[in-house]
Amino acid sequence: MASKTPFLPKIYVLIPGLAGSQTTLKEHIKRCADLAFDHVLLPAAGGPLTVLDEQTKLCADLCRKNRLALMLDLDIDKFAEDPETTDAHPDWFAAPDGGDDLPDPRRPPGKKTRALRYGNREVESSVISHVMQQLEKAVELGIVGFRCLGLPREASPLWAALIAQAKAKWPHARFLAWTPGCTAETLAALSQCGFDATFSSNAWWNYRADWLAEENSRLTAVAPPIALPDNPADSVLRRIEGYDDPQVRRNIFRRALRLSAAIGNGILLPMGFEHGFASESREVDPEEFRRFLSNAPFDLSEEVREANAFISKQGKTLYGAELRLLGGERGDAAVLLRAPADPGIRDNALVVAVNASLTAEAPIEGRQLLEHGDGYVPCEPVWNDGASDADSSALMTLRPGELQSFLASHLRPITLPPSRGKAAVTAAAKAPRIAIEAISPMVDAGRFSAKRTVGEVIDVEADVFMDGHDKLAVVLLWRAADEAEWSTTRMHALGNDRWTAPMPLTRVGRYLFAVEAWRDEFATYRDELQKKSDAGLDVSLELEEGRLKVESALAYAQENGLDEAASALKAFSKSLKAARSRDKAAEKNAERVALLLSEPMLEAMRLADARPFAVRSETLRVDADRASARFSSWYELFR
Repeated sequence: MASKTPFLPKIYVLIPGLAGSQTTLKEHIKRCADLAFDHVLLPAAGGPLTVLDEQTKLCADLCRKNRLALMLDLDIDKFAEDPETTDAHPDWFAAPDGGDDLPDPRRPPGKKTRALRYGNREVESSVISHVMQQLEKAVELGIVGFRCLGLPREASPLWAALIAQAKAKWPHARFLAWTPGCTAETLAALSQCGFDATFSSNAWWNYRADWLAEENSRLTAVAPPIALPDNPADSVLRRIEGYDDPQVRRNIFRRALRLSAAIGNGILLPMGFEHGFASESREVDPEEFRRFLSNAPFDLSEEVREANAFISKQGKTLYGAELRLLGGERGDAAVLLRAPADPGIRDNALVVAVNASLTAEAPIEGRQLLEHGDGYVPCEPVWNDGASDADSSALMTLRPGELQSFLASHLRPITLPPSRGKAAVTAAAKAPRIAIEAISPMVDAGRFSAKRTVGEVIDVEADVFMDGHDKLAVVLLWRAADEAEWSTTRMHALGNDRWTAPMPLTRVGRYLFAVEAWRDEFATYRDELQKKSDAGLDVSLELEEGRLKVESALAYAQENGLDEAASALKAFSKSLKAARSRDKAAEKNAERVALLLSEPMLEAMRLADARPFAVRSETLRVDADRASARFSSWYELFR
């Protein structure tokens, strides 16, 4: 994207020949300013650049007086059809197929098939110098920008070099790429040329197909696209069925205008569009144009002002926004979402609902907007023509050919009052990191006891996991209901966070059981030490850390009367002291590593584990019946 500052031109295409006299031309340009346009484009009459004649100079002077910026057409490809240029610089051109310069049967007689030698550095450098001379004359006249036509893929290096030179000399000059009809490959080649804007093909959209959003994404990669309600050279709207009916034509034109304002980063309006004029070709009879204006079927001047005002007001927050089709491929109602990519302004978006049919109403369900709208909710209608605020759950009906736009935003999230004081801090500190889920056996989430028979050994299972990569220790606690002390069995991992341990049922009656888990600090440390040692890394610091862990476990064992663990850990602690001599350090460290990774060390540390932050599940029940309960039921008493 060439420019970070939003460039949102509101361009009116003015053909001086159609305006008539100087007085009428003044009125046209004054009317452009009155309609809230800020740019006027003088299209080229088939040549490489709009002719810088007296009429162009007059237009430049009138635009300055009305605070309008003037733009011209620039088509480098047209130099091949300019006899003056081809005669003066024959080395610039060659036949497209590289052969003899023969007539092209696809073109009118007399037109040459020559083409610029794109890719030839000397030729491109000469062409750029020639074009820069032409541009300098235009800039001196007050021209501020150029609509760049004829953009073949192979011309992209030339355009990149030309724009770079021009902006180095005239930093405020604008170059707009005329991209309707360009292939995806051509657009990819143009992405590094430095264009300030592109042009959307929205005038050709049928208000159903999803290619409009796809094209918008490709164009934005080059530069944000300007929208156009109709093609200035060859009208698209006049080919729509129902065009001859004045009321239908008004709907066609107003729908196209509103779509352009809603999705474009600026707008380009053909001359006479506001009165329903649509040209069949580049050449229009001035007298015919004036007769049309004197008996115009309608006047959309107020709608044009609204469209330009909307672009000025909302354009900055929607500049370069993503365009997405939320629905409409199969029906008459299409819904578009235009949402900014910048997270800082994502609360400003636009929802566009449009009826493709010019004869029938089209319904749109509010759920369609909610389900596919990325959390955006339509709020305020853009066009003031009787539309009410959008209800996100209601059914909206669009009249034939109607387009409605709604400003949309993310509604304020639901918030709960925060807990305050010491209680909140304590609760946060006690919040478990370890989850214990899906315990079995369990009946109806623990509301009822599981049923087994005496003599069975139950495999108790549970999903146990926590955040991070630390190792877990998991045990099964169980006891008979008439006992006070819990029996403990260490659970082992089955894989995929599933753990299991056996529980024997030796007496008839009720048993209680629970699963307890905690972060196994020594097992986590041991795993890390093993990996670093295997990798051949220096583990001096890790060995000292291990010694301190053993001493801490020793103190815990002595305080809690764990004599067996204390005796073993006391001996291990002495063996873990570092060597006093550097010569023996490596050998001693190897012994320390082996000791810390040994099974006796692991067992002693398990016996003296303080179980920090242990989490226990709810207590569940198992009823152990007599073995005969497997084979008989109460109703057998009545047989």
